[in-house]
Amino acid sequence: MSENKMNFQGMTFEEMHHRMQAVRTGRDGEGARAITLSEFAKSELGIEVGEMLQKMGVDLDRMTVEAVMAMDPSSRWILPEVFIEAITTGFKARPWYTQLVVRDEPVNNVTIKAPAIAMSESAAPAETDEGETIKEAEMSVSDRDVTIRKLARGIGLTYEAIRYHRLSFLALFLEQFGIKFGGLMNARAVERTVNGDQADGSMAPATIGVASTQDKLSWTDIVRVIVRMSALGYPVDSVIANEDGIVQLLTMEEFKKLMSGNPIIKASLASLGIEFPTNWKFFVHANAGANKFCFGCSSAMNAQATASPLEIEGEKIIRKQIVDTVASITTDIVNLNRTARVIVDQSLAYAGNGFPTWMAAE
Repeated sequence: MSENKMNFQGMTFEEMHHRMQAVRTGRDGEGARAITLSEFAKSELGIEVGEMLQKMGVDLDRMTVEAVMAMDPSSRWILPEVFIEAITTGFKARPWYTQLVVRDEPVNNVTIKAPAIAMSESAAPAETDEGETIKEAEMSVSDRDVTIRKLARGIGLTYEAIRYHRLSFLALFLEQFGIKFGGLMNARAVERTVNGDQADGSMAPATIGVASTQDKLSWTDIVRVIVRMSALGYPVDSVIANEDGIVQLLTMEEFKKLMSGNPIIKASLASLGIEFPTNWKFFVHANAGANKFCFGCSSAMNAQATASPLEIEGEKIIRKQIVDTVASITTDIVNLNRTARVIVDQSLAYAGNGFPTWMAAE
């Protein structure tokens, strides 16, 4: 292989890897953020990654790991990027936790300050006569510390085990590795949605009971939540429960009727600013707990805070120490609005377990 084929626009694989690492660690001065080889090729070099690799003499579908390692001292740097690309693909493919967060925000530390804002009753708008002094709303603002955790897993593969495998085949295994990462984030998103991001429970949602603990969750209990949250400006569009809970919900007669599609009911609910229940998203996870249903507004419940996007120990990979290589991501779920979530516990009676005062409707 001639030397000039091992670079593209004057840039070698090693230089590309280090450029991307600068983005991932925030050394480029713009904050740590995720990037893959495909994204780098398109945004920085103006070419699709497959075409770029072909021009550089690399065929992912045909070349083995050993063949790439033997090409050129720089060529082996493509391996960390193949790992990251495949893991990222799996990480994004099946996990649904991103539907419980409004967006992913880059942060500069593993402990961040998140605002906690409490409004008094005087914060509500009031009629004011012409020329009258406008009263100020009483609001208390405080900071809360939210710790962001690091997810890390070692890759249990030796170089000897993969040296004769094609890169495209190896990528299939690594995608499964990424799916496992996503599963951990699903669990974390549910945990922080139903329990809050504070150990003292100060960001946990309200927990209310049902009309009858004998009859369990009823349509009346669901409508009560829909109405209250809509009144607060947080229309329900998401439900989290364990497997038994979701089955219970979706087999309720009322849900069956709604799913048959009544345009009159749908129009009526829309006019009230209420999300039509058949448009809801249902998330199944054991972390929701037994007998509990978490109703929420996905655009106001949570954000994701990422201190370090998906990284991998590239230096170890190029030295063929793959079995010791660790992939990691430092990210977590941060609550936005405590009132954008409500838990209905069908083991509790609504009498004595109603909405707290801080969830009073306007």
